[in-house]
Amino acid sequence: MKNLKLFEDFVPELDRDQWIDSEWRRDEMPAAFRVTPSNISRLENNEVFVFGSNLQGIHTQGAARFAINNGFADEGQKNGPSRNGKSYAIPTQDNRQSLPLNEIKKYVDQFLEYAKGNPDKKFYVTKLGTGYAGYREDQISILFSKAPEIGNVYLPEEFLDSLGIYR
Repeated sequence: MKNLKLFEDFVPELDRDQWIDSEWRRDEMPAAFRVTPSNISRLENNEVFVFGSNLQGIHTQGAARFAINNGFADEGQKNGPSRNGKSYAIPTQDNRQSLPLNEIKKYVDQFLEYAKGNPDKKFYVTKLGTGYAGYREDQISILFSKAPEIGNVYLPEEFLDSLGIYR
């Protein structure tokens, strides 16, 4: 209930769903409300699926395979946006080995700049780097520490918790 109280103090005239669906308030939406949906089956035209990839662009497992199977990503997509604009790949592995965190951070920073330059889109970041790359949520979430300042980047609940942003 603490989160509901925070929301009511911040926006007493709107409920959470009205806030989220209100286009004119999107950039003002508190980071605590910008949570990547846990079950994405389709994307609207302005929504982008952000997943962990490998530098070979071979997507056989996890969120990368999910993105291919659902038509969000391209085979061979290593880094950056897909041709159809429905996904964004952030490399976390190379030749089945985890990239060092400082290298992943460079790709995350590129993504954050891309998101800033595309304010009309909503970017749903998955728990990239925490599956096959083998990093802990706190190790990856810190790479996204600037994301809450960007009004169109949505993070997994676990990343928000790790960053100390409570809902």
